[in-house]
Amino acid sequence: MVKRARALASGSDVGTVGNINTEFILVVTKIEEIVKLGLSTLASAALLAELIVMFANVVYRIVTGNSLVWSLEFGQVMLSVITFVGGAIAFERGEHMSMQAIVRRLPVRGQQIMGVLGNWFVLIMSLVTGFISIGVYRSRYNEFFTTMNLRQSWFVLPIIVGMFAMALFALLHVLKLPRKTVVITGLGMFALAAVAILASYSFGPVSQSTFILWPVLVLLVVLLLAGIPIGFVLPVSSLLYLFYSEKAPLIAVPQNMLVGTSNIVLIALPFFIMAGYIMTEGGISQRLANFIVSLLGHVRAGLLQVTVVSMFIFSGLSGSKTADVAAIGATMKSMLKSNGYDMAESTAVLASAAVMGETIPPSIVMLVLASITTLSVGGLFLAGLLPAAVIGLCLMVAVHVKARFSDMKPGQRAAFKVMLRDTLIAIPSLLVPVCLIGGIVTGLATPTESSTTAVVYALLLAVFAYKAMSVRSFWRLMIDSASTAGMVLYIVSAATSFSWSLTIANLPDKVAALLGSLSSMPWLFMLGSIVILIIMGTLLEGLPALLIFGPLLLPIGERIGVDPLQFGIVLIIAMGLGTFLPPIGVGMYVSCAVCGTTMEETSKHMIPYIVVLIFGLLLVGFVPQISLFIPHLLK
Repeated sequence: MVKRARALASGSDVGTVGNINTEFILVVTKIEEIVKLGLSTLASAALLAELIVMFANVVYRIVTGNSLVWSLEFGQVMLSVITFVGGAIAFERGEHMSMQAIVRRLPVRGQQIMGVLGNWFVLIMSLVTGFISIGVYRSRYNEFFTTMNLRQSWFVLPIIVGMFAMALFALLHVLKLPRKTVVITGLGMFALAAVAILASYSFGPVSQSTFILWPVLVLLVVLLLAGIPIGFVLPVSSLLYLFYSEKAPLIAVPQNMLVGTSNIVLIALPFFIMAGYIMTEGGISQRLANFIVSLLGHVRAGLLQVTVVSMFIFSGLSGSKTADVAAIGATMKSMLKSNGYDMAESTAVLASAAVMGETIPPSIVMLVLASITTLSVGGLFLAGLLPAAVIGLCLMVAVHVKARFSDMKPGQRAAFKVMLRDTLIAIPSLLVPVCLIGGIVTGLATPTESSTTAVVYALLLAVFAYKAMSVRSFWRLMIDSASTAGMVLYIVSAATSFSWSLTIANLPDKVAALLGSLSSMPWLFMLGSIVILIIMGTLLEGLPALLIFGPLLLPIGERIGVDPLQFGIVLIIAMGLGTFLPPIGVGMYVSCAVCGTTMEETSKHMIPYIVVLIFGLLLVGFVPQISLFIPHLLK
């Protein structure tokens, strides 16, 4: 960061610095580094404390048959810290999900202006939400947790700290940019905010709340297209709707954001993410790839088949699509290049396999969907296995067929001794899914207990068996895990608040009435839902789309006879397809960045695989047994 500041100050980054003083930039950067270090330490310590307590609870339950009754409340407080403090770190690191397809096509000056406007937007939104959250803190000050002698205001404090930290980071980002651009855009943003407030006092509340809902939804789309992160657009939309309609006090927004993080199921989410980072940092993904290469590397287009199978296996270990693509892509890249594979074709296969991986447990998307609906985590985990296998087989057939019409030759078969060695080395890694999934689907352990056990096991494996992790890399892993978990959980909390606003605006009832006319045609409802989730998954980058539309569509589907488990799997796959759909899907950009290709090169290779993915999705959507066979078999 300091090096970056010096580069800016020296003028090496043309068009970014203007006349800003070198020393001033260095001071601002130093402040940013100090604040970031303090918050990173806090969020990482919260994640580590949560891991220790939750694993201690597992051990205590095994030994005594009882649980530490205060552990879940402790976990909720730590989860609040990870959500809002970790979310602030993710903002500083530029990790929040945003739609950049349009912004990327602007000239450099236009991108710079949009970046400054985005920071001003985050600054204003964070300050407003932070000040409103103080009211929530006061209201909870005299309330205590049931089992811990602790004020509930400690659960609220992280949202205040996180919001003001985001505001500070946004301000520090702005201070390092050209003064003229900053002043003009800042005056424009604050003038706009002032006009919005004056308009409310001039005209009073809008009597028809539906009337104000549509302008708010239009504004939401505009802000998303402008590249504002979804986690900041959703709370602003909620605040504006409540401000103009007066259907509820503004304090309801931070209250519902806190509700979004209080679901017990979500306590496991940071551990799923942490397990994924351990897989990558601990060298486990490399050993898994070597194992699969020794088995399949000799067939035609063998390394592409290895990519599909590796994604199937590794998706079950990490639970994070970004971690999957980065780990498998980085591992396979050098092997693919050295064997003469077309990297654009390889990127297309990698992205397509990542879509398949959305339903392979333990999936963060499944965990989140279970937390906001009545679906069970174990049921979703079981229901996702066969659909992923079906789509994976379809992809492998497509790879084989394309290879038959190309000049890709079979590779060299691995010697039996090499195959045996790679298999023995990979066996301990393959036991991680047993820890993650086995306890959940059998009912012997909760998602939290299973995920903490898997993290501890994977950590021991990486440190002692593979000797691939040091104290420094472990702490870096903790910071990365806290930041990624904070980003995901912050979006969940923002979407919870937004969904609540849509509910009091009666939008679910209107959608239900609109789709209710399709009750005699469930196939049309299924088809419409798939199209909506693909489009919204492309625009909203997957998870936010599911958070918004999942609770709306699932009850309607159940009402007209669609099994909720099957429908949940269909929605997840459709969302994943949208995330990796060129030319907008953010997953495609991640895949291209990992493999060193461009969107233009990869898109034409992706077309046949998109057809295959759509075919697989329709198969899962219209053949319920594919999703329900295993859950029904295991009752």
